[in-house]
Amino acid sequence: MRQIAWAFIFICILLGGIRCVYCMESRQLHREELEMAMEMSMRHSLTAAGISREYSIADDRELYADFLGELFLILGADAEFDITSYEVNLEKGIMDIEVISYFTLPGGGEAQVSCRKYAVIAEC
Repeated sequence: MRQIAWAFIFICILLGGIRCVYCMESRQLHREELEMAMEMSMRHSLTAAGISREYSIADDRELYADFLGELFLILGADAEFDITSYEVNLEKGIMDIEVISYFTLPGGGEAQVSCRKYAVIAEC
């Protein structure tokens, strides 16, 4: 009977450890995805607005809208986002934005990751 109890405890500890590693991996994956998406979106929006003039972005609101469009094309749909724009300036080529991602961990727990990026582009 003691061996069965120890085996049960060992299995519970093993499953808990696996779940913990899986949750940490999920959080890290969301963080990396958010950082990469923000960097690519900022780079594309500022480049399109400032250097290459691919299409006309007339003011700060259009620059912000272009950033959001690019961001949501890249990000997955398994999270909710809270976006704070600290500074978006088309004339200076500056974007300072923070995104907080809320998502569900395996097993049902809630988690969040945040990323704040500041980008400046200088015309050549």
